[in-house]
Formats: sequence, C-alpha cells, structure tokens
Amino acid sequence: AMADAPATSTDPIILTDAVTADAPVADMVPGEVAPGEVVPDGNPLDEFHEKMNAFKALRDSDQHAADQLLAALGGRGKVEEEMILQLSAWKPLYRADQFEGAHQNAMRALEVLYRNGHRNAKVPNLGPLTWFAKYFVKVFTQLIVRDHVQSVVGSITNLYLRRWTSAPKETPDATMLRRAAMQVERVTPGYKGRSLALPTFLLGGAFLSSISSLLGNLVDSGKENTTVLIVLLVALYALLFALGWCLLRGAAVARTRIKLALDEPLRILWSTVGAAGNPPKDEAMDYALYAFVILGLSAIVVPLIVTVLVLQ
Repeated sequence: AMADAPATSTDPIILTDAVTADAPVADMVPGEVAPGEVVPDGNPLDEFHEKMNAFKALRDSDQHAADQLLAALGGRGKVEEEMILQLSAWKPLYRADQFEGAHQNAMRALEVLYRNGHRNAKVPNLGPLTWFAKYFVKVFTQLIVRDHVQSVVGSITNLYLRRWTSAPKETPDATMLRRAAMQVERVTPGYKGRSLALPTFLLGGAFLSSISSLLGNLVDSGKENTTVLIVLLVALYALLFALGWCLLRGAAVARTRIKLALDEPLRILWSTVGAAGNPPKDEAMDYALYAFVILGLSAIVVPLIVTVLVLQ
C-alpha cells in the first residue's frame, strides 16, 4: 500500500545519469543551476536601488555619511552628487498629474515665440538708415529665436523618448510620455528651415564672389594711393560698427522675447518631468559677446591702422 502512495513535494529528488558534471549547459533544464556555477545572493538591481535610496536619505540627515557613500560609489563632487540623485529618482514623471498641462503650455509657447519672436524689432530713429537698421536687427533676432526654438524642440523630443524608455511599460506615465513624444515629432518639421532671414541671392556663391572681387580691386588701388586705402578703412569701420550694433540689438530683443514667452513654460515642464537637469538655454548672450568683439575691432583696430598710415 505504501508503494502505491503518490509522491509528494517532500519526496527527495533523485538525479539520474542524464545530469552529470560533464553534461553540457544546453541540456540543462531551464532555471537549473549548472555544476560549479556560483549564484549571487540577492537581486543586484535591488542592491543598486538600496544604495541610491540610502544616499538620498543620508544627504538629508548626515552629510558626512552621504559623502562617504558617494566616495564609495565612485564620485566626489557636486556633479557626481547630482548624478546620483537623478539616478535615484525612480518615477518616470515627478508630477505625473501636471505633466500634460505643462507639455501643452510649452508647445503653445514655442508656437507663439516662433511666429512672433522676430516681428517688428524696434530701433532708434536713425533717419534714412532706420529701415536698414530695422531689417538687419530683425535678421539677427530671427536667427537667435528660431535656432533656439529648434534646439528646444529637439531637447523636448529627446527628453520624452529617453524617459519613456525607462518607464514601466503599459503604465499611465509611459503612455503620456509616448503620446507627447509623437506630438512633438509631428510638429518638428514645421519648426525647421532657414533661420537667417536674408534673401537667397545674398547667400549665393556668385554674390559673395562678386563682393570678394570688388574688395580685392579696391585694395589693389589703395596700395598705390594712401587716401583710397584710408577711405576703405573708414568704410570698413562703419560697416563693422553697424554690424556689431545690429547684432547686439538683435540679441537683446531675442533674449527679451524668449524670456517673455518660453523660459517659464520650459522651467515648469522640466520640473514636472523631474531629475532632468536644466532646460536648454538660448545663445543670445553668446551673440552679444560676438557683437562686442566686432565693435571692439571697429573701435580699436581700424583707427589704429588708419593712424599708422597717416603717420607714414
């Protein structure tokens, strides 16, 4: 009767000759440990999460212990600390309930800035030169504004897609991120195009070649006549000064309008996503620096050359 009793879970497992020390791994049952294989204790992913969570907790209560743990993890500075904090932010969206509103607000701001950022840039009354000043200030304003819009659109797309890949699938967060990324991808082509609002013929090789040839002829003439060369340098001074002034004015207008329309919506969006660093910054300050360099050249180098020629 005992021989006919069914086997229970307490019965010992008898290994047959089919599984020996010489058996290939391919013949092993899925999930079975091969002879001699070392199985680590615990889950490595859980251990990693525990270290990140411990650092966050210690950072608020014991900075010295947090610094020691940071050093043990391989980091020692502020950037490394920020990296650990971003790694320990497990939620795909920091404020998921506010994400869609922040996304819509940012996309609306991009639309408004792209359409209006370069319009009617005001300049002082310069008499007959006012029209030219307004035109070139508009050109530089549009260059800065539209380059920034294109950069922001690319940054938003990358942020959404990267965060979507780290979100648990089939969750509301993953769905919102993927839907938002698809929306941005669809409008991206509309934000691409020529940022420098100059007529096509001015950007063509034939026009630039003609200007280069004309300048070459004038310089050759100036070598034989100092007066002609001085006049050329004065004209160059006026051209560089006008270029620097228009670029500086355009950078100021662009920075004002970007700040008005886009800075705050981007800040809200990035804080809603969370642990994403800082939003992209525009290049208005860089262009302002270029303008000061050009103005410096016009104010120092050209007059110096003219002075040397006159004293010869």
